[in-house]
Amino acid sequence: MTEDSSKTNKENYGFYYSREKRLEKAPENVRQLYSGESAGKKGLLKVLVATKSSRFLFFAILILCASGLFLSVFSKSPGTFEMGGYKGKVSCFEFGNRVYLSVDLECENPDVKDEELLFTVNYLSASGEILFSEDFERFVYPDQAFEFKHRTGELGVIPEKLVIVFFMGGKMYKIKTAIIKNPD
Repeated sequence: MTEDSSKTNKENYGFYYSREKRLEKAPENVRQLYSGESAGKKGLLKVLVATKSSRFLFFAILILCASGLFLSVFSKSPGTFEMGGYKGKVSCFEFGNRVYLSVDLECENPDVKDEELLFTVNYLSASGEILFSEDFERFVYPDQAFEFKHRTGELGVIPEKLVIVFFMGGKMYKIKTAIIKNPD
């Protein structure tokens, strides 16, 4: 083979790429992409509901957010209660063979007068049996937040539950709560 014949063979078998011919045969969305036109939907909401799966996810997230908001607004947190124009919270935990109790009251009704508050704290076993009780007497003033903190003495048996019976303004209110156990 001569040098001239090898050049002609290479020229005959050459590969030529033409973008214009390729784009003529390409689908419409590819032509739009190369021309610079926007192929996607504009706007956040249109993107979120563009396909069936994205619509499903979007509405699932909306339902979860709405149910979380509903539960946070309309459900009570554990240990909260209302009595005689006061809103309160009870919390208790066990640490070092003692039970620590906290009762907080805030007045919601400005027309409430000073009240005497009597309450009994019953410490219960897991079966509901009263292990021991303590009685307390305090005064509650509507213009001041009421805080009561108490620590029991050394206990042989740690109670599981706590029942507080409040007597205020001739009415009785009963609040039950679990005692948070020491993780040790």
